[in-house]
Amino acid sequence: MKPKSSTEKPPRPWWQRWLKQNFSLCIDDRRELISELHSAQAKNLINSDSLGMIEGVLNIEHLQVRDVMVQRHQIQFLQIDRSYPELVNKILQSKHSRYPVYDDNRDDIAGILLAKELLNYLESSDDFDIRDVLKEAKKVPESKPLRSLLTEFRHERQHMAIVVDEYSGISGLVTIEDILERIVGDIEDEHDNIDEKSWIQTKGNAEYEVDAATPVKEFNATLGSNLPLEQFDTVGGIVMNRMGKIPQQGEEMQLGNLLVRITRSNGRRILSMDVSKKNRKNKNNDKQTPKREKNLAKRIAA
Repeated sequence: MKPKSSTEKPPRPWWQRWLKQNFSLCIDDRRELISELHSAQAKNLINSDSLGMIEGVLNIEHLQVRDVMVQRHQIQFLQIDRSYPELVNKILQSKHSRYPVYDDNRDDIAGILLAKELLNYLESSDDFDIRDVLKEAKKVPESKPLRSLLTEFRHERQHMAIVVDEYSGISGLVTIEDILERIVGDIEDEHDNIDEKSWIQTKGNAEYEVDAATPVKEFNATLGSNLPLEQFDTVGGIVMNRMGKIPQQGEEMQLGNLLVRITRSNGRRILSMDVSKKNRKNKNNDKQTPKREKNLAKRIAA
């Protein structure tokens, strides 16, 4: 047997071999790559969650801080001159872990308060001075690329940044969670006021508010539908597959005898939808249209 040459290349890692076998090496742009990934998902080479995360990573390249930031009017600010009991009450109401603290006005940020710092003064609140526990506030422009900010968050071990506009005024706030949600989807915690068992809420008149993550089996049991259980775990996956895209808010589709209207979508996946037990209405058809005419109208519409 001929001995192996010392210059012989080691075998490729398994993931490189898998990519070479399953994807074209002649992909010229991002759209073609995403199309190839969707084809792989349709062939069950990757699941819908993995596809969503890959698309999220690709989309991050084209997003700026302004695309994900919390707007100024939604920020829970704290005033620097508030007493210890007032700060505790505010935090108990809003249940966040970090707060921007301002001095004279909301454009004058003194620093970031970590809620856990207040625990050190439970038995000695008279000694509390908020200035002793404030962290320096990181400030970034609205136009900063998300991928750059994510790298800075990781290297600097920070979780929050204040977003400033072109006039150095405070326009918003962004956290590492806001960026990660663009990749993995919504990250819920125990304070998000979501009952994990309440996937489907009744709105009345045979209408329902449905979380897109609702298991298909539970969806079928509640709405009396007969969606397939094999290919997708959630009703959101089925809707995206049937529509052939990631739908935007307000888009509708017919799912058997159910009318589905998208109510929330983050551009990467569906978050929630309204579902009603009725067909999409055709404004040109009268309610008393005979069955034969209705069928004709459907064929024309198709």
